[in-house]
Amino acid sequence: MRLLSFLSALLFTACCCPLDLSSRDEPVAAPALSAAPVPAPTAVAYDAAYVDAHLARLRAAAGCDGVQHPELGVFCPAVTGWSTGTTAPFSVGSVARLGVTTWVPTVGDVTTAFAAERRFSVLAVTSAGPRANIVSPSAGDPFDSGPATAMGSVLAHLRGTQAAPIPLPYGVHAFVVGRADAPEHPLATTPSGWQVQGGSFADLRRVGEQWIAVEVPRQNPQGLYFSVFVDAAYEARL
Repeated sequence: MRLLSFLSALLFTACCCPLDLSSRDEPVAAPALSAAPVPAPTAVAYDAAYVDAHLARLRAAAGCDGVQHPELGVFCPAVTGWSTGTTAPFSVGSVARLGVTTWVPTVGDVTTAFAAERRFSVLAVTSAGPRANIVSPSAGDPFDSGPATAMGSVLAHLRGTQAAPIPLPYGVHAFVVGRADAPEHPLATTPSGWQVQGGSFADLRRVGEQWIAVEVPRQNPQGLYFSVFVDAAYEARL
């Protein structure tokens, strides 16, 4: 009975309170209550110099050009490959890719921000439209470790210590499957990749075997969100 109660609680918090990173303006844990109006599309969402400066901070903190940081080093292929990322095609139909998101602040320690703000994320894409979302399950119960467990599995896969299929707790798996069927934001091409046109734009590029997303909040940004998504299959496990 305790297991059933736990799974029921996780399913409720994960499916009913998604944290939509594409409509956030500040790096806080509370889910957005309503979506911001969709801005008019543009060819380039953000100042490239602003993005490059923040990615340079992440690259330095991760030790991508020397001894890699034991935690942040998983971002090195994505950070170093961002400038040459491509507009690769998405699969026909609907698909969800598992990932991890961190906040790269304009000022302050990048490693500290990673420890405080990192989270399990999902890139949901459908060729109908096409449309996409970048979302994270919000754990309403402080004892709910499902999203953290899922994030740990993705990080382990990025480090090469977790083979596919990536294991997910049942409640998180249900969240992922549900989001794959319901992406809502327009997905458009840009000269350098794709763009999820939600409350704020999230630029997507293909780098090797990963999809990378950079999102700069529209209001008072003070940094950017950086996400890495993998193509690996996943499955539900206890």
